[in-house]
Amino acid sequence: MSAKSESEIRVRFLETDPAGILHFAHYGNYIDIGKNDFFRMLQGRPRKPGDEGVSTVLVQTTFDYKMPARFDDVLIVETKLDFVKNTSFGFDFEIHQKDGGTVVCRAKAVYVCLSLDTKKPTGVPDNIRKIFEAAP
Repeated sequence: MSAKSESEIRVRFLETDPAGILHFAHYGNYIDIGKNDFFRMLQGRPRKPGDEGVSTVLVQTTFDYKMPARFDDVLIVETKLDFVKNTSFGFDFEIHQKDGGTVVCRAKAVYVCLSLDTKKPTGVPDNIRKIFEAAP
């Protein structure tokens, strides 16, 4: 699967440190926006908590920071599905400057599906699996 979504985000002042550099903690918010936009691209809306009686829980993230982003920079978050397994799926993210395309950060995220009834890992819902498989 090679489908990818793109999310445009402008760095807000409240997300920066005193030097005007985007604080690292906000990159997690940016990849969450990317994940939601990826689902919106594939199914017309983000995945809602509890859809199909399943919650998707973020269990792992990795970030590889390449260069700082600054206040008022316009960034593009590219989101691509990395894998789908029995109870989990993962995304690759690239965050780059809109102007010039300079890579600011690369990230990965892994989500596990949990049954709302048992609170234990459960299979990726069939409709989500089908959406992933049907993506261009």
